[in-house]
Amino acid sequence: MSDMNSSLDLAKSDLAACICKAGDANSMPTSEAESNFPLLTEEVVVLRKSNAEAQEWISNAVTYHENLNGQIEMLNAQVSSLEQEILELNSEKENATNDLQRKLDLATGDLAALNEKLYNAISSSNTNASPLIQETVLTLQKSYEEAQEWMSNALSHHEFFNIEIQNLSSTRLGRKK
Repeated sequence: MSDMNSSLDLAKSDLAACICKAGDANSMPTSEAESNFPLLTEEVVVLRKSNAEAQEWISNAVTYHENLNGQIEMLNAQVSSLEQEILELNSEKENATNDLQRKLDLATGDLAALNEKLYNAISSSNTNASPLIQETVLTLQKSYEEAQEWMSNALSHHEFFNIEIQNLSSTRLGRKK
């Protein structure tokens, strides 16, 4: 850059000298002016070439900057989309957890009612208690199995949502780096 500035300064001073001397026809011989003309012409060509290269570099820098801005906008849109997915998964997780908790509460209530029936049947010395006890035991077993299945489903849903949230979070963090 300093070479270009010094060349430009030299060309300016030579041109100024030529202009000043051109006003006085006797001050510079024609042959000396003619000998400086190719040097000045060469200097102008070099300066024009340097200017064209600088203009091309600036154009490339602007294009690169615009491309980077486009990529940033695209990545920001992806981040927003991933954040929305995380919110939706969290909502689904909460709904599934609440639904399973409600089912578990119902099953627990059913078990408590059946337990009370069983206790009442055993405490009465009624001869009809035996079929009622068998029915109650079968119902309790069925309710217990359903409660175990609900808990298993709840745990697998919970684990699935946690994995999905971790995947989305790591994807999001990976893109922000």
